[in-house]
Amino acid sequence: MLTAPRVLLLTVLLLAGLLAGCGGDEDDGGGEATPTRTPAASRLTNTPQPTGADEKTPGPEESPDGGETPTETEAPVLTPATEGTPAVAPSNQTEFVQQFAGKGVAEEDCRHNPSTRVTDCGSRGLFAVDPPPGGEDVSCTIGILEGNPVYIRCVSQQPLQAIYYEVK
Repeated sequence: MLTAPRVLLLTVLLLAGLLAGCGGDEDDGGGEATPTRTPAASRLTNTPQPTGADEKTPGPEESPDGGETPTETEAPVLTPATEGTPAVAPSNQTEFVQQFAGKGVAEEDCRHNPSTRVTDCGSRGLFAVDPPPGGEDVSCTIGILEGNPVYIRCVSQQPLQAIYYEVK
Protein backbone atom coordinates (compact mmCIF):
# COMPACT_ATOMS: atom_id res chain seq x y z
CA MET A 1 0.00 0.00 0.00
CA LEU A 2 1.31 3.44 -0.85
CA THR A 3 1.48 5.51 2.31
CA ALA A 4 2.08 9.25 2.35
CA PRO A 5 5.84 8.90 3.08
CA ARG A 6 6.20 6.31 0.32
CA VAL A 7 4.33 8.50 -2.20
CA LEU A 8 6.59 11.40 -1.21
CA LEU A 9 9.70 9.23 -1.67
CA LEU A 10 8.47 7.98 -5.05
CA THR A 11 7.73 11.53 -6.15
CA VAL A 12 11.20 12.73 -5.05
CA LEU A 13 12.87 9.82 -6.87
CA LEU A 14 10.78 10.48 -9.95
CA LEU A 15 11.63 14.18 -10.01
CA ALA A 16 15.33 13.45 -9.40
CA GLY A 17 15.27 10.98 -12.26
CA LEU A 18 13.57 13.42 -14.58
CA LEU A 19 16.03 16.17 -13.70
CA ALA A 20 19.00 13.83 -14.13
CA GLY A 21 17.61 12.55 -17.41
CA CYS A 22 17.01 16.02 -18.82
CA GLY A 23 20.52 17.28 -18.09
CA GLY A 24 19.51 20.80 -19.13
CA ASP A 25 19.71 20.04 -22.86
CA GLU A 26 17.33 21.82 -25.16
CA ASP A 27 15.24 19.24 -26.99
CA ASP A 28 14.12 20.11 -30.47
CA GLY A 29 11.61 17.25 -30.41
CA GLY A 30 13.50 15.46 -33.18
CA GLY A 31 14.04 12.36 -31.05
CA GLU A 32 17.76 12.26 -31.69
CA ALA A 33 20.31 12.13 -28.90
CA THR A 34 22.36 15.27 -28.46
CA PRO A 35 26.01 14.50 -29.19
CA THR A 36 28.41 15.39 -26.43
CA ARG A 37 31.96 16.59 -26.79
CA THR A 38 34.72 16.76 -24.22
CA PRO A 39 36.67 19.98 -24.64
CA ALA A 40 40.36 19.36 -25.33
CA ALA A 41 41.27 22.00 -22.74
CA SER A 42 39.76 19.89 -19.96
CA ARG A 43 42.18 17.06 -20.72
CA LEU A 44 45.35 19.19 -20.65
CA THR A 45 47.71 19.14 -17.73
CA ASN A 46 49.51 22.14 -16.34
CA THR A 47 53.03 21.70 -17.77
CA PRO A 48 55.87 24.23 -17.59
CA GLN A 49 56.29 26.31 -20.74
CA PRO A 50 59.65 26.32 -22.58
CA THR A 51 61.61 29.55 -22.61
CA GLY A 52 63.94 31.26 -25.08
CA ALA A 53 65.25 29.22 -28.04
CA ASP A 54 63.33 26.10 -26.92
CA GLU A 55 59.93 27.67 -27.72
CA LYS A 56 58.11 26.05 -30.63
CA THR A 57 54.66 24.88 -31.53
CA PRO A 58 54.39 21.16 -30.85
CA GLY A 59 53.53 18.92 -33.79
CA PRO A 60 50.72 16.36 -33.58
CA GLU A 61 53.09 13.69 -32.23
CA GLU A 62 54.21 16.11 -29.50
CA SER A 63 50.88 17.56 -28.44
CA PRO A 64 49.97 17.28 -24.76
CA ASP A 65 46.92 15.10 -25.46
CA GLY A 66 48.82 12.67 -27.70
CA GLY A 67 47.60 14.24 -30.95
CA GLU A 68 44.06 13.00 -30.46
CA THR A 69 41.19 15.24 -31.35
CA PRO A 70 37.93 15.16 -29.42
CA THR A 71 35.29 12.95 -30.98
CA GLU A 72 31.55 13.17 -30.72
CA THR A 73 29.78 10.34 -28.97
CA GLU A 74 26.11 9.49 -29.07
CA ALA A 75 24.14 7.58 -26.48
CA PRO A 76 22.79 4.33 -27.86
CA VAL A 77 19.11 4.38 -28.76
CA LEU A 78 17.43 1.44 -27.07
CA THR A 79 14.40 -0.09 -28.73
CA PRO A 80 11.70 -1.86 -26.70
CA ALA A 81 11.53 -5.64 -26.52
CA THR A 82 9.53 -7.44 -29.18
CA GLU A 83 7.95 -9.81 -26.67
CA GLY A 84 5.77 -9.09 -23.66
CA THR A 85 2.85 -6.85 -22.82
CA PRO A 86 3.56 -3.23 -23.86
CA ALA A 87 4.21 -0.77 -21.03
CA VAL A 88 4.80 2.80 -22.19
CA ALA A 89 6.27 5.69 -20.17
CA PRO A 90 3.68 8.50 -20.01
CA SER A 91 5.00 11.94 -20.92
CA ASN A 92 3.69 13.43 -17.64
CA GLN A 93 5.20 11.10 -15.04
CA THR A 94 4.00 13.11 -12.03
CA GLU A 95 0.38 13.15 -13.15
CA PHE A 96 0.53 9.43 -13.92
CA VAL A 97 1.92 8.55 -10.46
CA GLN A 98 -0.49 10.84 -8.59
CA GLN A 99 -3.53 8.97 -9.90
CA PHE A 100 -2.54 5.98 -7.73
CA ALA A 101 -2.01 7.90 -4.46
CA GLY A 102 -4.03 6.41 -1.62
CA LYS A 103 -5.56 3.64 -3.75
CA GLY A 104 -3.79 0.70 -2.11
CA VAL A 105 -1.46 -0.29 -4.93
CA ALA A 106 0.59 -3.39 -4.06
CA GLU A 107 4.07 -3.74 -5.56
CA GLU A 108 5.94 -6.89 -6.51
CA ASP A 109 9.55 -7.25 -7.62
CA CYS A 110 10.42 -7.88 -11.27
CA ARG A 111 13.66 -8.62 -13.10
CA HIS A 112 14.73 -6.46 -16.04
CA ASN A 113 17.06 -8.07 -18.58
CA PRO A 114 19.10 -5.30 -20.29
CA SER A 115 20.15 -7.66 -23.10
CA THR A 116 16.62 -8.63 -24.18
CA ARG A 117 15.01 -5.48 -22.73
CA VAL A 118 12.24 -7.71 -21.29
CA THR A 119 10.94 -7.08 -17.76
CA ASP A 120 9.96 -10.40 -16.18
CA CYS A 121 7.38 -10.08 -13.41
CA GLY A 122 7.02 -13.82 -12.72
CA SER A 123 3.40 -14.94 -12.60
CA ARG A 124 2.31 -11.44 -13.71
CA GLY A 125 4.00 -11.96 -17.08
CA LEU A 126 6.60 -10.42 -19.37
CA PHE A 127 6.55 -6.72 -20.21
CA ALA A 128 8.15 -4.66 -22.98
CA VAL A 129 8.86 -1.30 -21.35
CA ASP A 130 9.15 1.62 -23.77
CA PRO A 131 11.63 3.25 -23.70
CA PRO A 132 13.79 0.61 -22.04
CA PRO A 133 15.62 1.86 -18.97
CA GLY A 134 19.27 2.74 -19.52
CA GLY A 135 21.99 2.95 -16.96
CA GLU A 136 23.40 0.45 -14.54
CA ASP A 137 21.87 -1.64 -11.75
CA VAL A 138 18.24 -1.39 -12.91
CA SER A 139 15.55 -2.75 -10.59
CA CYS A 140 11.87 -2.89 -11.47
CA THR A 141 8.58 -3.42 -9.65
CA ILE A 142 5.04 -3.93 -10.89
CA GLY A 143 2.13 -2.04 -9.37
CA ILE A 144 -1.03 -4.11 -8.82
CA LEU A 145 -4.42 -2.48 -8.24
CA GLU A 146 -7.53 -4.61 -7.68
CA GLY A 147 -5.63 -7.66 -8.97
CA ASN A 148 -4.56 -6.00 -12.23
CA PRO A 149 -1.12 -4.70 -13.27
CA VAL A 150 -1.31 -0.92 -13.70
CA TYR A 151 2.31 0.18 -13.89
CA ILE A 152 5.93 -0.90 -14.00
CA ARG A 153 8.48 1.25 -12.15
CA CYS A 154 12.15 0.90 -13.03
CA VAL A 155 14.94 2.60 -11.09
CA SER A 156 18.55 2.80 -12.25
CA GLN A 157 21.43 3.69 -9.94
CA GLN A 158 23.84 5.16 -12.52
CA PRO A 159 22.45 7.57 -13.58
CA LEU A 160 19.95 7.75 -10.73
CA GLN A 161 16.51 7.86 -12.29
CA ALA A 162 13.04 6.36 -11.87
CA ILE A 163 10.67 5.78 -14.77
CA TYR A 164 7.04 4.71 -14.54
CA TYR A 165 5.43 2.78 -17.41
CA GLU A 166 1.70 2.42 -17.97
CA VAL A 167 0.74 -1.21 -18.58
CA LYS A 168 -1.40 -1.34 -21.73
